[in-house]
Parts: sequence; structure tokens; C-alpha cells
Amino acid sequence: MAPQPGAKQIGIKLPNGSYFCLKEGYTKMSQAQEIANAANSRLSTGPKSPEGKRASAANSTRHGLTAKQVVLPGEDPAAYEDLYASLLAD
Repeated sequence: MAPQPGAKQIGIKLPNGSYFCLKEGYTKMSQAQEIANAANSRLSTGPKSPEGKRASAANSTRHGLTAKQVVLPGEDPAAYEDLYASLLAD
């Protein structure tokens, strides 16, 4: 995103040669915190294993009304079909 005209930028050069920029008025961290945050963020790349990816795929499930998968792992598909049929019959 391009900076707003007239917005003052505060830049800090990181050890890898890149710059960490803040707009004026934002809460600033110490330089040590910014460097540690940049290093930690490079390690936070999400799940790697298939099991971890499957688990994280359901992290935002709340009600399932628009879900692609209606029956969650560990639930009984036959029980879902029975419930669905009974709701349609009413």
C-alpha cells in the first residue's frame, strides 16, 4: 500500500538489509523488539504436515451453514442424513 501524501515514514534498517517502516503516530516498539518480531515472523509459516493442515482448515468453522464439508471428522454421516431427512419431512 502506498503511503498517504504528506505522511511521514519512520524506517529502521534490519540486519538482513530490509527496512521496517512505520507511519508517524503509530506506537513504536524498541529496535530489539522489531528485530525479534521480524525473526519470529519468518518462522511462523503455518502447518507443514497433512494432519496440521487438516486441523487448521477447520479453525474458522462456526456454524457450517455455508460449509463445503457438512459432516465434521468424528461425526456420524448416517446420523446427519437421518437428521436432514427428518427436517425435510417437517
